[in-house]
Amino acid sequence: MKYVHVQSVLPQEDVITLKEKSGKSSIKDAIAKAVRYYLKSDLVNKNDEKNAEALISLGMNKNAAMVLTYLQNMNSVTSVDLERGVMLRQPEVSVAMKLLRERDWINEREEKKAGKGRPNKVYSLKIRLNDIITQLEKLQKKNC
Repeated sequence: MKYVHVQSVLPQEDVITLKEKSGKSSIKDAIAKAVRYYLKSDLVNKNDEKNAEALISLGMNKNAAMVLTYLQNMNSVTSVDLERGVMLRQPEVSVAMKLLRERDWINEREEKKAGKGRPNKVYSLKIRLNDIITQLEKLQKKNC
């Protein structure tokens, strides 16, 4: 993927509002999240939003819910793809993946990159999202 540096002039109150709504502390991250959201908004399936909301309502943290929802639509993705696709930072993806690994919901493998460097981690769902939701519902009923 090729990146292009972009510069723009925006009213200060719009920037402040954008940072608040996006939950990002830097202008760069807020704008990047807004652009990705705008470009993806027509493609986002309403079921994805409902599934993420269902996972969150069942006690899952937001980042893990977003990662699961993204993974359900993909055969496999790298951690970098997750960062970009879900608009999370690398540490946030790592924490979400740790939670999902602990629950044994994902497959993880390493894929050697061309040249030097660490191999990429590649993730996929081990079980269907509906089964995960069912597990969480049972756990919530058990804890009530």
